[in-house]
Amino acid sequence: MTRLKNRWNGKGGYREVLILATPLILSTASWSVQHFVDRMFLSWYSSEALAAAMPAGMLHFSMVSIFMGTVGYVGTFVAQYHGASMYHRIGPAIWQSIYISLVGGLLLLCAIPFAEPVFRLIGHSGQDQRNGGNRALLSADQRAEIKQKLLQYTPQDIFGPEHQSTGARAYWSVPDLRRAVERWTGVVYQSAQSYRDLLRDCGFSYQRTERRYRSRKEVDVATFSEQVEKN
Repeated sequence: MTRLKNRWNGKGGYREVLILATPLILSTASWSVQHFVDRMFLSWYSSEALAAAMPAGMLHFSMVSIFMGTVGYVGTFVAQYHGASMYHRIGPAIWQSIYISLVGGLLLLCAIPFAEPVFRLIGHSGQDQRNGGNRALLSADQRAEIKQKLLQYTPQDIFGPEHQSTGARAYWSVPDLRRAVERWTGVVYQSAQSYRDLLRDCGFSYQRTERRYRSRKEVDVATFSEQVEKN
């Protein structure tokens, strides 16, 4: 026990190492949390955005790593100069790292216009080469036609009472809209958010749907309702 206590409180012991390592541990942990939250939000938005994040992050890290690795050596020089009491050499080393960081930042900014050609060159074409992403998959005329049909028909009119995904016959849901758009135009979006945006553009607002049990049969419900009315 005494030996462990000496290792903890002694010079260069566990306590000093932990004090030095704690800021590094927290910074690395916060970086991991930021990545997790970023990917989680991207997965909520669309699967295409989540798929694009990985190659974009790899390309960015490949470009920035040479500058980041070079600047990272400054910590070694500063520690050596401080340990050798050569304080007058610490300032120039730090300024060199600042200069390298500024140059690297400017080069990364200049590389932004070349991002799209680079991804096309490596074959990461994404969902569509036209401007607008998912939105570009439908033309303005197709979107206007879909809006007219959505306002004119209900899911029950299109698919019948046995094939709609929700119990609310008068309301459009994302699964129903997905099937309808594919039937009318042949377009299939990978992201549910694209269909929500389409509903919003067509003037629909979000409503909580009725719970619909899988065992429910609309024909039996209609028959039962008629018998109740007759009685």
